[in-house]
Amino acid sequence: MKNPVFRYRTNLIMNELHHGNLSMVISNVQQNDSGKYQCAIVRNTKTVIARVELFVGAVSEPTLSVVPDVGGGLTLQCEARCWFPEPMIRFLDAQGNEISAEDPKRDKESLGCFTVKRRVTLQTATNRVTCRVHQPEVNQTRDSEIYISDECMKSSTRIIATAVVTTIMVHTVICVFTVLFLVQ
Repeated sequence: MKNPVFRYRTNLIMNELHHGNLSMVISNVQQNDSGKYQCAIVRNTKTVIARVELFVGAVSEPTLSVVPDVGGGLTLQCEARCWFPEPMIRFLDAQGNEISAEDPKRDKESLGCFTVKRRVTLQTATNRVTCRVHQPEVNQTRDSEIYISDECMKSSTRIIATAVVTTIMVHTVICVFTVLFLVQ
């Protein structure tokens, strides 16, 4: 007897039965279809039981884009839409080294999947950044790459250097002003 949850969503593939292969196809797979399944075949006095565990996952291609940064650096955002289970996002430089990034932001969608966003502000020059999204439970990984021109890295490095020098100068002026004020 077929479980009503699977009515009109399952089909047995019978054409390989004579080779001992009995397969079932589940259509319109849903997250709650994950679980352990058992199939019993009774023939004459023999019973053969097959067990299988089904993991349902959802993945998409991540997007990697440049986003505005108040501090003037080069900030990238990686977005993984509607993954299930929730994935991990890492950033890698051109040599494959992990780049330190902000904590990820997660949203659980109405479908039960997760959209995860993570940002990184580049502190050192690199001509390529890879966003790697990985979900270990369903063993799925997707990459998205962005190439950064030398001119772009130089201009963001100049902006960062200017901001650091300006900050140091402001602190120096404040310290000098404080010392002069205290001396008087």
